[in-house]
Amino acid sequence: MASPEQDDKPASPPIEAEREKLRKAGYTDTEISQILVARALGTSGHSADAPTGQGVMSGTLSSVMAIGSYARGTVFTIRHDLATIFDRTALASARVVAAAMLVFKVAVISVLAYAGWQEWQQHIINETKITATNVDKVRAESCTARVRAFLDSASRDTLLKGNAELAHECGQTYDAAVKGAINAAEIAAAQADKAKADACNARLQQLTQNMSIADLTAWSNNQRPSPAGARAIEQYNKDCNPQDDNDPIDPAREAQCDARSKAIVSDLDHLKAGDNEGVNRVMKQVRGFKDDCRITEERQQLLKAAASRAVALFQQGSTHPTTTEDPAACDQKFKTVLTAIETIDLKDEDPGTTLKTKIEQYKGECTVTEAQQAAAKAAFDTRTEKATKIGAVLMRVREIQQIEAAHNAGNYAEALKLSESHATATEAEEIKKDGNAGKLTADALSNLSWEALFAREFAKSLDASERVIKLLPSNLVPVTNQAHALMFLGRAAEAKAIYLAHKGEPLQGKTWEKVISEDFAKLREAGITHPMMAEIERTLSGQPAPTEPLSGPLAAASPLPDPDIEAVRQYKLAADRGDAEAQLNLGQMYEAGRGGLLSDPREAARLYKLSADQGYAAGQLQLAYMYENGDVLPKDWPEAARLYRLAADQGNAAAQANLADFYERGDAGLRRNACEAMRLRKLAAAQGNAYAAKNLKEASATRCKP
Repeated sequence: MASPEQDDKPASPPIEAEREKLRKAGYTDTEISQILVARALGTSGHSADAPTGQGVMSGTLSSVMAIGSYARGTVFTIRHDLATIFDRTALASARVVAAAMLVFKVAVISVLAYAGWQEWQQHIINETKITATNVDKVRAESCTARVRAFLDSASRDTLLKGNAELAHECGQTYDAAVKGAINAAEIAAAQADKAKADACNARLQQLTQNMSIADLTAWSNNQRPSPAGARAIEQYNKDCNPQDDNDPIDPAREAQCDARSKAIVSDLDHLKAGDNEGVNRVMKQVRGFKDDCRITEERQQLLKAAASRAVALFQQGSTHPTTTEDPAACDQKFKTVLTAIETIDLKDEDPGTTLKTKIEQYKGECTVTEAQQAAAKAAFDTRTEKATKIGAVLMRVREIQQIEAAHNAGNYAEALKLSESHATATEAEEIKKDGNAGKLTADALSNLSWEALFAREFAKSLDASERVIKLLPSNLVPVTNQAHALMFLGRAAEAKAIYLAHKGEPLQGKTWEKVISEDFAKLREAGITHPMMAEIERTLSGQPAPTEPLSGPLAAASPLPDPDIEAVRQYKLAADRGDAEAQLNLGQMYEAGRGGLLSDPREAARLYKLSADQGYAAGQLQLAYMYENGDVLPKDWPEAARLYRLAADQGNAAAQANLADFYERGDAGLRRNACEAMRLRKLAAAQGNAYAAKNLKEASATRCKP
């Protein structure tokens, strides 16, 4: 039987104390219950000091021992099997059986060893990692819940003060959550303050508009206004200007308020009777001062005196003229103001400066009547409208000049792009002014249709010309572009019908056939040709068609005399001898389809390459055009830039201008370099290249900063 002392001393800690000990060790309630039950049954050795299961440990060691016992028991049989295998006197069948048994036993031992290692890895190594991971997970979940509870119950001030204990225990979880909550609270507070300020400003504006002059005067003098006015002012002050006598005094703010009070006094000293605008300005300053600054007794007296004087000046101006005015002199001065309005320099950055000076001078000497205000406003509106119209016209003229410069430089794609922009702006402006597109839009679209032909955008040219025809059905200019576009699009029958339908009709002071012939010549100069062009020219001029088809590329048997045919023959002889210039000239003939040759841009490209490979600058330029445009050869801007560089180094102005474009845009693998672009354009412009001169003035000269 146990002694009384033994009965009083507990054999183990109380159950709740043990639970608390296990919680501090990081176990969940479920895990704690399992450990305590296992202890009671005697099947587990879990404790707060032993996070891994001793029962698991014992089971693993038992497995290892079993494997070792089996291996030890088979050692003698393995020795017997080895002896049998190497015993030459033993039967062959016995040796085979011994070898098979040896292999089997080694395999069994290997499998058992692997199973033991797996059991060790799973129940000893992984169990520890899983337990540690679970503990970290429980802690993280606990921190998240505690931080969320803190954020839900904390005010903005409490958030700013923080929770040191929670920050220490939860670290980054606490810092990130509290920082986000503080930012959200600050944003919400700022938005609320702004909304309140906007609402108060709107209320103040409405209050001053609705109050009578008597109430405003009383409010400015800190006197009692009417009951209705007093209630409105009291409610406004209660909502928007709460007074807190316990607020600390800010020295910097006080200094600013003192300066503002002195400014109010200074403004009052310069006011004259009748200067209602100045009176209103001072009254506004007084109200703002009362809203923003602390009202001391001294400031109260100052504000009262300022408001009284401002009201007195206002009343004097309402009942008496400020000075003795000469009506005739004032009329003459007002005419000077109107003249200033009508002669504003539209090129000035601030065209209203002179006008403002004249008006302020007049207001200081004469009373401005409502009729004069209306007259001045009407004159200013008229002048502004005129300025807007002139500015629009000047802009359109500059756009047309840019289009012509790009076209003359052979940059047809850029000319088309500028034409599209010009047409879009013109149409929008005309619709805004007149409600629909008219003649100006038709002229812009007609120009767009013409430029699209040179850029080889034939479908775009056809679309623009047909739009012009709908706007101006009697105008034949867009009809010529329509016929050209149809021809290049392969709609030969439609094009021929249009060409022949207007034969003999007058167009721009010339005949239809003369205009068509000139158009064809300009297109050929740009390298744009079509076999049908020669047929249309013969038909319109009344010349008979050839009696037999052309034979061979030179068509030497053509009955029509053509000076280009002899030139082609000579170019071909010289080109076959390797003359670079002749190769270039023959290539241009092939590209244009002249001298009896059918248009063959690919043969032209071959000849340009032969010329360029010999270092001929003009050949390099023509080949570079083809690589840049991608119409005949695959588009290859780096190769185009290389060829432009070779030709530019030989002083070719067009190559210098085109290479400058690549440098300015940073295209063709070249690094953007405005200074190099400006240098090349200067070289080209010095040789008379108009395209380079235009771009030098408009772009590179303002962007390059050496």
